[in-house]
This record gives sequence, C-alpha cells and structure tokens, in this order.
Amino acid sequence: MQSAPAKLILCGEHAVVYRRPAIALPLAGVRAAINLDTVGRLGSEKLGILGGSTAEEWPHVFRGCSFVTGVESRMLAGSAEGSDQWSLIERGIPAVQITTGPHADYHRPGDTIEKVDVAGLVKVATLVKEAVAYLAERPEPLKVTIAGRESGATAAAPAQGRKVSFGTIPDFAFAGPGVRLAGVVPGSPAERAGLAEGDVLVRLGGEEIADLRAFSERLKTLSPGDAVRVTVQREGRELSLEVTVTGR
Repeated sequence: MQSAPAKLILCGEHAVVYRRPAIALPLAGVRAAINLDTVGRLGSEKLGILGGSTAEEWPHVFRGCSFVTGVESRMLAGSAEGSDQWSLIERGIPAVQITTGPHADYHRPGDTIEKVDVAGLVKVATLVKEAVAYLAERPEPLKVTIAGRESGATAAAPAQGRKVSFGTIPDFAFAGPGVRLAGVVPGSPAERAGLAEGDVLVRLGGEEIADLRAFSERLKTLSPGDAVRVTVQREGRELSLEVTVTGR
C-alpha cells in the first residue's frame, strides 16, 4: 500500500491510506458525500453548508432537514475546495462541507476544549443524521451540477501546499467579487499590516482576487518573508497595504 504523505491534510477519496488494513471503496457506488469540518463553534449562528452547487437538490435537502429538526442552516456561496470533499467533487460526486465557520483559533494552540460548543455539536449531529438518513433512503441519485465534471473523471493531481501564513479569517458566506474578512488572527501578518474585519480583499501582489479560491492559489506562490501589496475595499474606499508573510 502506498504511504500517506507526511503532511496530507485534504483526504477525501484518499483517506483510505490511513486505515489498517486498507479498504477499497469503489467511487462508482458513491452517490453523495457529507464532510464535517470545523463544527465546534456554532453558538447562535446558522449551520453553514458549503458545496451546495454540486447537486441540484442540496439546498432543498438541507431546507427540509432544518424544518424537520429545527436546526437552522444556510447555504454558503464560497468555494468548496478547502476541505476533504474536494477530491470527491473532482471525481463528479456531489459533496458538501458542514461547518460552523472559521475562527481566530483555527489550526492554532488556542483552539482548546473549553471553547467547543457542545450543545452546538448536538445540533450539528442532529441535522447531519437527518440528511444522511434521507440520502440513504432516496431511491434515485442526486442530479449532479458540477461544472466541467463528470462522474468517473480522473482526479486532478494534488495541488502544491501553501508555505506561508497570512492571518485572515474569510467570510465563507460572501459571494464576491473578492474575499471578505470575517476577522484577522491576532498577531498575524494581516493584523500587523492593518487588515480588519469587514475588509474585502480585491488584489494581492498586483493580481485580481475574484474569490477565496483565487486568494488561496495566489498564496501558494509566496514564500516566508515575502512582502506583498494588498488592496482592500473598506467603507466605500480602496486601501493599499503591505503584508509581510511568515512561514506556516
């Protein structure tokens, strides 16, 4: 069995490499996928659903599940490529990510147990259980609406990872253009440069940033110590700031 990459984060269809013994999961038999990623900070917010555009029925599925369970949810317009569902979407399988949204402690030592919203996790589990039960009992497959993808298509090669830390917390509900910030990480390059919650990042290093995917791809080209000019929209005006990125 092929060894797993040392720092593989996005698993999706490749997750079987972590099982002992390995299992084979024919993708031809997979009708849909639900990925839970970053679900511990629900609070009073609605549960976010990323990837709803991968099947015609997804918005209706979660609208119905919310009605039945009383757990409010909302479809998010952001890119679905930032988590484990993406490799399945690339193979033509409609998949969504369930998330309570980004926060300042994400992937940091400050993400400690007492900050987890346990009651919120119960709500997450309740909604997901209802959705999974519906999908399991549904006689026909979902209508796939993945642009440029067909079931059984060859998966793309794993993308090169990002080497730098920027320190922005994106607003996944923002449809663009640009990337609206839900916040910045304290002490991060973004905070030191003067970026703030509510800013809409529209250019990075002279390149237009259409959405979160474009932002992520641009960050992959940077190295620790690089200083880049960032253009943001803030309260109706454009600001140009310089961010010096650090290593991850």
